[in-house]
Amino acid sequence: MLEQIQSDDDEMKHAVSGPAYLCLHGHFYQPPRENPFTNQIVPEPAATPFANFNEKITSECYAPNAEAGNFDALNFDLGPTLATWLEQAHPAVLRRIIEADRRHMARYGVGNAMAQAYNHTILPLATTRDKRTQIRWGLDDFAHRFGHKAEGMWLAETAVDQETLSILVEEGVRYTVLAPWQAAEPITPGEPYLVALPGGRSITIFFYHGSLSAGVSFDDDVTSNADQFMATHLRQQLDQGKVERGDDQLVIVATDGELYGHHKPLRDQFLT
Repeated sequence: MLEQIQSDDDEMKHAVSGPAYLCLHGHFYQPPRENPFTNQIVPEPAATPFANFNEKITSECYAPNAEAGNFDALNFDLGPTLATWLEQAHPAVLRRIIEADRRHMARYGVGNAMAQAYNHTILPLATTRDKRTQIRWGLDDFAHRFGHKAEGMWLAETAVDQETLSILVEEGVRYTVLAPWQAAEPITPGEPYLVALPGGRSITIFFYHGSLSAGVSFDDDVTSNADQFMATHLRQQLDQGKVERGDDQLVIVATDGELYGHHKPLRDQFLT
């Protein structure tokens, strides 16, 4: 059961259009590429002139976005297997990413990084024990690297079931992000919802904006010019939302983090 989270002055909010907030989420993840016998990444010719794809993506995405300060303004998750590799191969890049969350914590009292289930497991397909293990390992890895407990957790492919949500809450997670079509009943993107769980518990769900997220992810024209994106694609969605609701809006655009510079060249500059 979904329940909208509303403030006490909800009637006043509907009388006058409130401010709009844009939240960009980047899901940053790489699988372990090491040979299990040597613990080394074998050369990957397709990544030439780089030795492997981890190096290629770091040069095209992680490093330029970290150096530009883009992680300071993103909501993001950093997969534990990627963080482990960065720690060994490019510790300065990992340090910049972690420092972005710490600056956000110092300024707002909450970080802008989310945890991730440890191995990018599709949790609804896992056993109860494996669900709990993946969630606990992901939370422990996050606390070890970022120096504080995670408020939220990104779920691989946003795949979810009620048991996964229940375990998240039992392990101290307060929110996650899902796709709008995962709701069993109509929802208003841009507003937080409470999902009731067994035992009188609940978890907050934020739904990302479907068409904007798809446009940023797959349509090159949407991200070819940042000014045009703000003036047209984003403005159209904001204006439509104000007509329909008349209150504050939180527009969440959720994308693969490697989009910005790797999957799409120069999109790190679009992001900046």
